[in-house]
Amino acid sequence: MKNMVRNTINRFQKVVCITSLLIVFEQLYAFEKDASIAVLELAGNGVSVSNLGGFSNRLRTEMFNTDKFTVVERSLMNEILKEQKFQQSGCTTQECVIEVGQMLSVGYIVTGNVDKVGNLYSVAIRMVNVETGKIVKIEKEDCDQCQIEDVFKVTLYNLARKLAGLAGDRKVSKRTTVQNEEREIESFLRFKKIGLSEDEWGAYKETGLSIMDYKKIKTFGLSKLKVQELVKSNLTVDEFLTKEQERLQEEKKVLLEKQKKQDEIKKKKTIKAAKLSLKIITGTATVLLSGVALYYHNKVQDHIQKANDAIANYNAAESGVSSTELRLYKSTSLVEFDKADKYEKNRNQFFLLSLGFCAVFGISFTF
Repeated sequence: MKNMVRNTINRFQKVVCITSLLIVFEQLYAFEKDASIAVLELAGNGVSVSNLGGFSNRLRTEMFNTDKFTVVERSLMNEILKEQKFQQSGCTTQECVIEVGQMLSVGYIVTGNVDKVGNLYSVAIRMVNVETGKIVKIEKEDCDQCQIEDVFKVTLYNLARKLAGLAGDRKVSKRTTVQNEEREIESFLRFKKIGLSEDEWGAYKETGLSIMDYKKIKTFGLSKLKVQELVKSNLTVDEFLTKEQERLQEEKKVLLEKQKKQDEIKKKKTIKAAKLSLKIITGTATVLLSGVALYYHNKVQDHIQKANDAIANYNAAESGVSSTELRLYKSTSLVEFDKADKYEKNRNQFFLLSLGFCAVFGISFTF
């Protein structure tokens, strides 16, 4: 009984061992079944679009040099995607990667990121099986105190070989490291020499631009957001700044046009308010002056009546009326006529004024 159990365990162990070996064998030689691959444009942070394009091309070359893959050329890949009206930029999701692989009729898609912080380059590459949609391999390598040439010559070489199941152990030479440090010191001294501060050194290193290009964007006054946009674009600094200058001029033109329209609207409102004020003032003045003129007209009539009454009394006086009383009638009529004359002058003045304001009031409706 014990022998039977022991034999069963031994057979089970052999099966497990063989199965494990088959799995390992399948992983090692999986690419031989369908080794056609396409390398998508690498994404990244702190690295310009032009450098990312160069990294992508270098990775294609290194993948081809492993003799493990049939690599689709970039021009052919772009042509096929263009025919399908597919935009490769922004294709970072698993579903999008698989869709691209199906369009290109390849077995595997290679994609990844290159991130730069200071002098540290961190490169992560993954390979996706188009048929299953699963990630077959992920390889990552950091290159500290490196120049961009080291990423090209060392990092991408190692990652391509690791993806192919080969040894990727190329190192950045000590001499190269020393040269990089010397370049760093030299760059920093040049950075300070052209008038840029130590506080700006970190921001400059993140851009990946040359010192003179960085000075240009600082002189131009480019915002941090626009600097990031520049780094991600395919344009040179001069081209980007020219484009930005044109954009700013266009914005200024639009703002001036907008301001002009607002001024015109404000002017129209001011004129409209002035017209309304003129109508109110002239209308009110006409009514008031007409009222005053009417008041003086009534006064004139009142005093003329009093004068006429005095004359009538004088003419109707009977004999026996004293001379003093007759003189009183006469003087009263003269006084009343004098007052009537004064009020008439005032009436005429206010009447003319009311006519003038009335004319202006009427004219205000014609413009």
